[in-house]
Amino acid sequence: IYDVAPRIGGGTNVHVFLGHAYGNTLWRKNMSTGRRIAMEIKRAIETDQVEKIVT
Repeated sequence: IYDVAPRIGGGTNVHVFLGHAYGNTLWRKNMSTGRRIAMEIKRAIETDQVEKIVT
């Protein structure tokens, strides 16, 4: 059994859909907060750094 409780802090309601300046700049394209998080998880898996992003 896994319990996943993602939290996006800082009042990011509008950024969930429109994207955030950090993610848009980092990846050089507009993307939602959820997409940015998914891409960062994928990158951590590919580079064997998952322990750095999970608690």
